[in-house]
Amino acid sequence: MSVDVSKKYFLMSFKFDKCKPEDFGLTVVSQEAPETYVDSNENSRWVKKEMYDFGWGNECGFMRIPQLEFEDLWELLINSSIQENKYGAAYIIEKEYACKLMNHLLDILNKSDFTYISSFKEAAEILNLKQVRNRCETIGKTYQEVENDYNNWKYIANKVLELISNK
Repeated sequence: MSVDVSKKYFLMSFKFDKCKPEDFGLTVVSQEAPETYVDSNENSRWVKKEMYDFGWGNECGFMRIPQLEFEDLWELLINSSIQENKYGAAYIIEKEYACKLMNHLLDILNKSDFTYISSFKEAAEILNLKQVRNRCETIGKTYQEVENDYNNWKYIANKVLELISNK
């Protein structure tokens, strides 16, 4: 799937100013599918989704369905000018694709130069990559695997700090 970065894929509140479907211009599709909502202006389908936490709890929001895969979410985070897309994509990436994100970041940061440094810096801020913490799943992993993941996240945080300080 190719993502259109100018189209909204996420609807979300900021400081809990909206929470109900109608606050976002959505209505229930049918009684048979009460968790699915529609935007009647463009006939798009949406599901209620917990969104980004700005520090006071997860915001209310909705995600267009079908859900995007990691590559398309990354594309939104890096290239969309729509704030809801950036924060919605960041939240889904971190919650559902943390290890894939780690490997992607390692690939990017190990390149000597990459072309989208300013948009990467913004994404790093949204994802709070300066903070050293293991975002990957730990259940079912050995101590060594968890430690390796943590060390990779530590490396990523150090590289991001280095990049950001070289504005």
